[in-house]
Amino acid sequence: MPALPAPGNIVRVELQFDVGVDTNALTRFFFNFTGTAPGTTALTSFAALINGYADDALPPLMHPDTTYLGCVLQDLSSDLGLVASFPESAVGSRDGDQLGADVCVLANYPIGRHYRGGKPRGYWPLGTSADLLDRQHWTSDFTASCEDALAVLLSQVNGSSSEGCTAGQQFNVSWYGPPNQLKGALPGRVRTVSTQRTTPLIDAITTVTVSNQLASQRRRNLRRR
Repeated sequence: MPALPAPGNIVRVELQFDVGVDTNALTRFFFNFTGTAPGTTALTSFAALINGYADDALPPLMHPDTTYLGCVLQDLSSDLGLVASFPESAVGSRDGDQLGADVCVLANYPIGRHYRGGKPRGYWPLGTSADLLDRQHWTSDFTASCEDALAVLLSQVNGSSSEGCTAGQQFNVSWYGPPNQLKGALPGRVRTVSTQRTTPLIDAITTVTVSNQLASQRRRNLRRR
């Protein structure tokens, strides 16, 4: 498949986790940059900031069966942008029984633009049975702890510079626009097909809010090789 169009001066961050036995999970976010496109040294510097805080902040929120594995950064300003992988290893230390591999914390990333459809968010493999208020909700203390930790983590690179590249705030990237309704094979049935934007939209994110409801990523229940 052809590469998606470049969204401008944007870096994608992918945080990787091991959840249980032979089950991988990830969450992604984006930040913008000014100046020259980031080289290997700049990406290493930005990743060190992210990993340094993740190593301290995430394990106290994760069950011992969950491990933070590090991050992968990719410069999206062109299809020639660098990709750099920075492995880490930080094992969870939170008390309580483990939850299902699909259970996760939902972080919402509000933007100023209104539109129909899914909003920017991240699914984080955090929490244990001790953090449950009931079978559908997290406790308020745990929600607040996650919100504080993620707010700092998602802003770690903001303002840092390396080799003429200065990292900025978190952004959302939208590659697909309003859907087209196309008729299906049966009368009265339609299927929704999203259309790729010629120029991706980017939206600044200035805050993060954590839902008190348990979220789910069912594919994390599957074993992957």
